[in-house]
Amino acid sequence: MKGMNFQNGVEFRIQVEGETWAQGDTLRGVLVSKPEQKLRVVLAEGIDKKVKSKTEGAYRILDEKTSDSGSIQWEFPLSRHSRISDKTASLYLLYGQSADLVSLGSLRLNIEAHPHLIDLMEVITHHFRFASKSISMGKHDFVEAKFSPPQAREWASLEFLSLQMKMSDTEIELQFLFQRKSIDATAGNLSAKVVKKSYSRTLALKKLLHEFNQRVNKDQFTEVVESVIAEYRELSWI
Repeated sequence: MKGMNFQNGVEFRIQVEGETWAQGDTLRGVLVSKPEQKLRVVLAEGIDKKVKSKTEGAYRILDEKTSDSGSIQWEFPLSRHSRISDKTASLYLLYGQSADLVSLGSLRLNIEAHPHLIDLMEVITHHFRFASKSISMGKHDFVEAKFSPPQAREWASLEFLSLQMKMSDTEIELQFLFQRKSIDATAGNLSAKVVKKSYSRTLALKKLLHEFNQRVNKDQFTEVVESVIAEYRELSWI
């Protein structure tokens, strides 16, 4: 990925290794100026709507590198629960010399969920036949994936399944949320109401991952999802 920006007659060129990154990756690149100027490279979270309108609070600084020369090699490690890119916000690289963030050059980065979380989502879609609806950044550093239920009679009342995931160095926190429509028999007109039920699981990475390739043991996660669905069925909701 490359970018170029002019600030006060100075040309700034940035080059980033790669085009797409995942949570836990490291961003690396080079920034140069012509003629030579002091440099700054900023990793920030940006709210797209505010970035576009250049309003106050568009960015939240996460890390920064500076140099007094006209060239700098930089890198920013991403945490395993860093923000992913969605329809509302993303990580940005800001570069140049200005003290004003919105006056710097900017690159919107394409950050995807960690491969382990992708593996979990594939179990939901491939084994259980749910259809992926969306992936977004939720609250408290959770990645939220929403799924439509299979086209089967037993799932007819379910509107969607939400799986929220957050990974640390040792474990993955999971929150399953089922949202369905239920007929309210107490109402005179038998109106439908929305009912939600959630289930939490915490999985140790040491037990969840295959030793030989450090990828998710999908058979083991399948058993986890089956146990959650079994609890859901016990409520006679399906």
